[in-house]
Amino acid sequence: MKDLVYKLTLGGVGYAIEMVFVEGTNGELYQFGGDEQHFVGRRAGVSSDDFGKQSINVRNFYISRSPVTQAVWMHFMDGQNPSGNKGALNPVECVSYDAITRSDGFLERINSRAIPESFSNDLADFDRHHFRLPSETEWEYAARGGKAWKDDHQFSGSNDVDEVAWYVDNSGQVTHPIMQKKPNQLGLYDMSGNVWEWCEDLMDRDISRIPKDGKPQLASRSDRILRGGCNHNWAIHCTVWKRYELAPQYADENIGFRLVFAPDK
Repeated sequence: MKDLVYKLTLGGVGYAIEMVFVEGTNGELYQFGGDEQHFVGRRAGVSSDDFGKQSINVRNFYISRSPVTQAVWMHFMDGQNPSGNKGALNPVECVSYDAITRSDGFLERINSRAIPESFSNDLADFDRHHFRLPSETEWEYAARGGKAWKDDHQFSGSNDVDEVAWYVDNSGQVTHPIMQKKPNQLGLYDMSGNVWEWCEDLMDRDISRIPKDGKPQLASRSDRILRGGCNHNWAIHCTVWKRYELAPQYADENIGFRLVFAPDK
């Protein structure tokens, strides 16, 4: 399947949202979660909630090649930019889950626009697709490289955190423009480090209760899931399996998101 490109203009400058096709598991389940012995490094920030394995099936979906940038956010949000570290190609940050998903929030606005004709030309079931946040299991599958998940990298695309992530030891503890580090096997950037990324799910510390079919967990506590680590975190937080929870109204300079384009779960 071809990647999808949503072209837009801000201040006379062209930008794009690139959506990368992720082939689902097609019945060959992938292993969600982490093993304690898998990570060799700093132990701080590790809890028993970070470990455990589950076999997960996911359907095909598209996911954005990078976190949503400030240019893309401003394009759909009337020029508003909540970010602390300004830069059109930096990830948008200081965005809460609520700001993304509420009425007249980012998702409602982008979905209310005419989707580029090229999208419908490339998708037989286009009418069922829309932009949304990833489920936690979709996010981890994409971070692990989709069908290449058996490479079993600690970080998204590498076992060397410096190759793929802006984190505490190399970032200066600020965000950086997207796509400056090595991509993972799917061509996705910044899934480890730079900014934490919101997922659709409510946090459930018992991963045995996480849906096995790629759907979000929506029957637990009030906090939402964040994934990927950020620029001021240690390497352990940037692993493909590290789970973090936060109240949906919370926002700071280390929290952003990326998009999925797919049917509802």
